Amino acid sequence: MDEFVTSSSSVKVNGIELPRTAVFRYLGSAVAPDGKPMVEVNSCMSAAWSKWRSLTSVLGDRNIPERLKLKLYREIVRPVAMHGAVCWHETKEVETRLSVMETKMLRWTAGVMRMDRTRNDAIQQKFGVVPIADKMREARLRCPK
Repeated sequence: MDEFVTSSSSVKVNGIELPRTAVFRYLGSAVAPDGKPMVEVNSCMSAAWSKWRSLTSVLGDRNIPERLKLKLYREIVRPVAMHGAVCWHETKEVETRLSVMETKMLRWTAGVMRMDRTRNDAIQQKFGVVPIADKMREARLRCPK
C-alpha cells in the first residue's frame, strides 16, 4: 500500500491542494498513516478518562456503595473506552494499555493505594469485573463478519 503513497504525493479537490496530516479523523475514528490502532486507542482512553473524571465525585466517595460505583463504571466509563474496539488489531500493546487504565480506575474507586500492596487481580475480584481485554475479545466474537 505504501508503494502508491510518496512523501511528495498530494490530493487535490477542485484544484485546491489538501494538506497532509499525521492523523486522519473520519466519523469519530482516527486513522494513522501506518494503520496501527494506537491513535484510536489513545483517543478512546482519553475520552474514558474524561468521563471517569466527571464521575469522580461519585466514584471516589466512600459513602456510596461499591455496587453502584461498579454499575456506573460498567455502564458509562467502560463503553467509552471500548468504543470501536471491534475494529482494532488485537495486539498485546492495546490490551496492556487498556488493562492499565482500567486497573488505575478501579484502584482509585476502591480507595486502594500502591503502598497498600493489594494485587490487581484481588481488586478485580472484589468488584467482580471481567478484564477489559476479555470484553474486547467477546465483542469481536459477537461482531458479524
